[in-house]
Amino acid sequence: MQEVTLLAGAGWLRAINFGSSTAEYSLSICREETGRGELVGQGTLGCDIATMIEVQAAGRGVLVLANGETVNIALTRSGAGRADFTVIGDPRALCH
Repeated sequence: MQEVTLLAGAGWLRAINFGSSTAEYSLSICREETGRGELVGQGTLGCDIATMIEVQAAGRGVLVLANGETVNIALTRSGAGRADFTVIGDPRALCH
Protein backbone atom coordinates (compact mmCIF):
# COMPACT_ATOMS: atom_id res chain seq x y z
CA MET A 1 0.00 0.00 0.00
CA GLN A 2 1.08 3.54 -0.70
CA GLU A 3 0.73 5.93 2.26
CA VAL A 4 -1.22 9.07 1.39
CA THR A 5 -1.51 10.74 4.81
CA LEU A 6 -0.21 10.07 8.33
CA LEU A 7 -2.05 11.60 11.27
CA ALA A 8 -0.73 11.26 14.81
CA GLY A 9 -1.44 12.95 18.09
CA ALA A 10 -3.42 13.01 21.29
CA GLY A 11 -7.20 12.75 21.16
CA TRP A 12 -10.06 10.76 22.65
CA LEU A 13 -11.52 7.30 22.18
CA ARG A 14 -15.27 7.29 22.73
CA ALA A 15 -17.26 4.14 23.35
CA ILE A 16 -20.94 3.96 22.42
CA ASN A 17 -22.18 3.18 25.98
CA PHE A 18 -19.23 3.84 28.28
CA GLY A 19 -17.81 7.29 27.95
CA SER A 20 -14.38 8.20 26.73
CA SER A 21 -10.71 8.27 27.58
CA THR A 22 -7.71 10.13 26.27
CA ALA A 23 -5.87 8.32 23.50
CA GLU A 24 -2.55 8.62 21.68
CA TYR A 25 -2.97 7.55 18.06
CA SER A 26 -1.20 7.07 14.76
CA LEU A 27 -3.48 6.81 11.72
CA SER A 28 -2.30 6.02 8.18
CA ILE A 29 -4.46 6.63 5.14
CA CYS A 30 -3.17 4.40 2.35
CA ARG A 31 -4.08 3.65 -1.24
CA GLU A 32 -4.35 -0.03 -2.08
CA GLU A 33 -2.06 -0.96 -4.95
CA THR A 34 -4.32 -3.73 -6.21
CA GLY A 35 -7.90 -3.59 -7.40
CA ARG A 36 -9.45 -0.15 -7.66
CA GLY A 37 -6.84 1.69 -5.60
CA GLU A 38 -9.30 2.46 -2.81
CA LEU A 39 -8.23 4.40 0.25
CA VAL A 40 -8.10 2.56 3.56
CA GLY A 41 -7.42 3.88 7.03
CA GLN A 42 -5.66 1.90 9.72
CA GLY A 43 -3.62 2.67 12.78
CA THR A 44 -2.70 2.07 16.38
CA LEU A 45 -3.78 3.74 19.58
CA GLY A 46 -3.09 3.64 23.28
CA CYS A 47 -5.74 4.41 25.89
CA ASP A 48 -7.59 3.22 28.98
CA ILE A 49 -8.19 -0.54 28.84
CA ALA A 50 -11.81 -0.30 30.04
CA THR A 51 -12.68 1.98 27.11
CA MET A 52 -10.98 -0.37 24.64
CA ILE A 53 -12.94 -3.33 26.03
CA GLU A 54 -16.22 -1.43 25.61
CA VAL A 55 -15.35 -0.36 22.06
CA GLN A 56 -14.40 -3.92 21.16
CA ALA A 57 -17.64 -5.30 22.68
CA ALA A 58 -19.73 -2.76 20.75
CA GLY A 59 -17.89 -3.47 17.52
CA ARG A 60 -17.09 0.18 16.93
CA GLY A 61 -16.09 3.42 18.58
CA VAL A 62 -15.27 7.00 17.72
CA LEU A 63 -11.72 8.35 17.65
CA VAL A 64 -11.63 12.12 18.15
CA LEU A 65 -8.47 13.48 16.54
CA ALA A 66 -6.35 16.30 17.96
CA ASN A 67 -7.99 18.75 15.52
CA GLY A 68 -11.51 17.76 16.67
CA GLU A 69 -12.41 15.63 13.64
CA THR A 70 -14.17 12.37 14.45
CA VAL A 71 -13.47 8.99 12.87
CA ASN A 72 -15.55 5.82 13.26
CA ILE A 73 -13.24 2.90 13.96
CA ALA A 74 -13.26 -0.81 14.73
CA LEU A 75 -10.55 -2.33 16.91
CA THR A 76 -8.89 -5.27 15.20
CA ARG A 77 -6.44 -6.36 17.89
CA SER A 78 -5.78 -5.15 21.41
CA GLY A 79 -3.70 -5.86 24.47
CA ALA A 80 -1.82 -4.13 27.29
CA GLY A 81 -3.31 -0.68 26.68
CA ARG A 82 -2.60 -0.68 22.91
CA ALA A 83 -4.86 -1.55 19.98
CA ASP A 84 -4.81 -1.73 16.20
CA PHE A 85 -7.83 -0.31 14.39
CA THR A 86 -9.37 0.22 10.97
CA VAL A 87 -11.44 3.19 9.85
CA ILE A 88 -15.08 2.37 9.18
CA GLY A 89 -16.24 4.04 5.98
CA ASP A 90 -14.42 6.21 3.49
CA PRO A 91 -11.32 7.90 4.97
CA ARG A 92 -11.05 10.35 2.05
CA ALA A 93 -12.19 13.32 4.18
CA LEU A 94 -9.09 12.88 6.36
CA CYS A 95 -6.71 13.59 3.46
CA HIS A 96 -6.11 17.34 3.72
